[in-house]
Amino acid sequence: MSLEKEIYEPQIIVLAVFGQNNVLSSDTLHQEILYPLLEEWGRTPDMILLPNDGKIASDIQEWAESIHIKTKVFYSDWTQHGKIAQILRNDRMMKESTHSLFFLSSRSKQLEKFAEKWASKEKHIFTYMKDQLTHLVPPETPQKNPVKALAHDHKSDKGTMLKWLKYQTTELH
Repeated sequence: MSLEKEIYEPQIIVLAVFGQNNVLSSDTLHQEILYPLLEEWGRTPDMILLPNDGKIASDIQEWAESIHIKTKVFYSDWTQHGKIAQILRNDRMMKESTHSLFFLSSRSKQLEKFAEKWASKEKHIFTYMKDQLTHLVPPETPQKNPVKALAHDHKSDKGTMLKWLKYQTTELH
């Protein structure tokens, strides 16, 4: 009788949080965002990466510390880097994370582009906008030898649609 050895590699979840939402209550944060994410993953994250500013970041840090999740705060060095300090901080956070949560608003076009960029690199991206938590699924990679179409492209197939629409999204409720 032989025992087959199977190597088990646990998936590490390092969640990075981006964006701000100063009107979101603590109860809404827990009920509509954090608990659905925990259900999706089936466990708590190993670490949470947070920016040093914003009400959401402080609320998530308080929640994480109450259930003994490690947190790491990233600071923007405005004196050394000037206007790009926040972009550099976000890049550092994203490189260390496996999963990301973006709080988007109608004025956060730069954050939307940042989320799209990392979704295309097959990171696990979740967005929260207008009371809706969404998992951003990257588009499937094209085949090396694509089959040519029998008909010409329509105007809408030539890249004139919004870039955000090419990503599939799934609601988490």
